[in-house]
Amino acid sequence: MLLTYLAVFVLLFSGFKANKEADSLIQRNCKVFSELPGRLDSEEFLKICITSLKENPETKKVRNKIDLIVVATNNAISNITNMKRIVEKFIKEKRYKSSLIKKKLEVCLKHYQDGYEWLTSGLNYLKEQDREMASPDLGMARREVGDCEKRFKKGEINPLKRENDVLYEMVFIPSVMSEIADCETSKGGCT
Repeated sequence: MLLTYLAVFVLLFSGFKANKEADSLIQRNCKVFSELPGRLDSEEFLKICITSLKENPETKKVRNKIDLIVVATNNAISNITNMKRIVEKFIKEKRYKSSLIKKKLEVCLKHYQDGYEWLTSGLNYLKEQDREMASPDLGMARREVGDCEKRFKKGEINPLKRENDVLYEMVFIPSVMSEIADCETSKGGCT
């Protein structure tokens, strides 16, 4: 009986320690990203970064940066998949105000599909523990999502701007995590 209690205690303690390590890793990395130059609202980004990672049940298994990047990439893939559905539904229901907006949203769909493919490719490299190959793919996914917003010129309203902004943040997280991790491990350091 004592042995059973001891085994349960060890399992609970190791699970608690692992969650604490994962939380610490999330907090540290998200803080670094939120302090990068060019973040529009670093406090809001910090909140999105921490919340999105902690809400994913896979975070409980995180033990290192690559594990964290994998979770963030899976979050981004899920978000880009949802965004594609939202845009498809928006177009199908003819909720756009002009045919020009429809065409731009159709181009965004192409960007989202390309972004999805880049994220998937990056994720495959991460699973092989190859951050050097993953980083460019994750960066391309970020660029694809950003290119959607660039389709709308000044004065034109993207009816899904808020959703696209959140998606960009979600794709930004694994992309920058990977870039910073590469930079930290390179001999030349970060520039």
